[in-house]
Parts: sequence; structure tokens; C-alpha cells
Amino acid sequence: MRRSEYDKHILEEDIILKKLHKNSKMFLWAKLGTFLAAIFFIYKSVFNDFDNYWMMAFGLFITLYLVALFLDSKLQRKIVLHEHLKKTLENEIAYLNRDFSPFDPGLDFIDPAHPYSFDLDVFGNESFFHRINRTVTDLGRKKLANYLTNLTTNIPKILKRQEALRELANLVKWRTHFIAVGSPTKVDLETLSAELQTN
Repeated sequence: MRRSEYDKHILEEDIILKKLHKNSKMFLWAKLGTFLAAIFFIYKSVFNDFDNYWMMAFGLFITLYLVALFLDSKLQRKIVLHEHLKKTLENEIAYLNRDFSPFDPGLDFIDPAHPYSFDLDVFGNESFFHRINRTVTDLGRKKLANYLTNLTTNIPKILKRQEALRELANLVKWRTHFIAVGSPTKVDLETLSAELQTN
């Protein structure tokens, strides 16, 4: 993806985040208002022998408070997702500027005894792994390291991997979303799959 496209997507994320933060403030006031109203009505209920009218009003406003709490919780998760999406895009711009610091260099895979990975700087700062690694699971990270240290000469397998890479290269939005969901923590694949299906 070109720099201009990343900039465009970042601008889109900024617009979405601005709208989400505005909605978040509305939910804050909604939670405060409904909670205070619920307290008021339970107070009136206590001093009116738990009159049905006051109890119903309390029940209504405590329900509204819980609904606002639930919706705000969903909204906060959405905000976090879009913040991670924006960060993912910013990391790719950093990469285009030859700043690889946002990415894992695979320092723990450095093996001076390996036949070629140490001499060819396959792992480490500004290494090949550092430049191409976009894995978000520990399994994926180890799998990539394994591919780089155990090169295959099996032609069908190589062609199959190339085909998979070509397919992923065209799924820019999906890849960005995948990285954004998985990057905050190295999650297991089941958790990541569930997250991707709910967002």
C-alpha cells in the first residue's frame, strides 16, 4: 500500500474516533443522569413506604442505567479497536520511512550456531525477520521463524505459500484489522478468531 493510502485510512480512523469519543461523552452523561435519578427515586420510595409509583420509577431508571452501562462498554471496546487500527496504520508508515522499531525483531531466535541465519542477519534489529514480521500470535511468530531457518526445497509447498501471500497482499483492510485485533497482546488463535467474528 502506498503512503497516501495509509494517510487516507488514518484520516478515516480519526473521523471515526472523533465520533465515537463524542458518543462516549453522551453515554457518560446518560449513566450519570440515570444513576442519580435512580438514587432519587429509591430515596423517595423509602420515605413513602415503598410506594409502587416510586419503586417503578426506580426500576425504570436503574434499568436505563444498566443499559447505558452495557452500551458504553461496547462503545469503549470499539474505541480501543479503532485506536489499534490507527496505530497499525501508523506503524506501516513508520516502516515505509525505514523505522522498524514498532515491529518484533525476533531477538530470541538469534542462533550463532545456525548454518546461515546468524551470518545473514535473519533475526535481530533491522533484520529480514524485523522487516517482514506482522505476526500477532506466538504460534505465528514461531512458524515464521521456522520457515526462515528451515528453508524448504519442495516446489509445490513453495508455490502454495506464494499463492497464500498473493492472496493476503490484496486483503489490506482484513490484514490491518487482523493485526489491530491481535497486536495489543499475543493472543491464542481461538480468542483472536472470536474477536474477529464479533467486530
